[in-house]
Amino acid sequence: MKFPKVYTEYIINKYIIDGGYSQIYKGIYNNKECIVKKINNDVYRSIEYEITSKTENKHNLLHSYNIYDESDHKSILFPFYKNGDLLDHINNNFPISEYEIKDYIYQILKSIYDLNHIGYVHLDIKLDNLFLDDEYKILLGDFGLANYLLENDNKLDLLN
Repeated sequence: MKFPKVYTEYIINKYIIDGGYSQIYKGIYNNKECIVKKINNDVYRSIEYEITSKTENKHNLLHSYNIYDESDHKSILFPFYKNGDLLDHINNNFPISEYEIKDYIYQILKSIYDLNHIGYVHLDIKLDNLFLDDEYKILLGDFGLANYLLENDNKLDLLN
């Protein structure tokens, strides 16, 4: 694929990596750097966009800018975080301090709590699904395997 490739409202200018069920690119959307996640229609689950379209005011959950339904795939646009993910951060800064570890654990637990609070469970939490914003604060992302929490008798139950 030659770059940049211009779509209706965004530009792809760099391939980043293949995910489990998607291809990840860097691009431009509304004059801002973004991530474009292309997911083939046969494996796309609408829950990923459903969650990320609700999380803009949740500072510890990744939110999406928009989704595009293209011929054989969906493209979901996310903010670009120059600090990458927690896995890369740990690998590049090892060892990290006990204080930093405790702070990250707290942020991860808060992210899980907030996601559960809006009615979802992640099901694929790992270091490379934890993104770092400009201030190195964690954002939980990649909700492709997420699911709904089940509500019975006014309480949330675990999934089977």
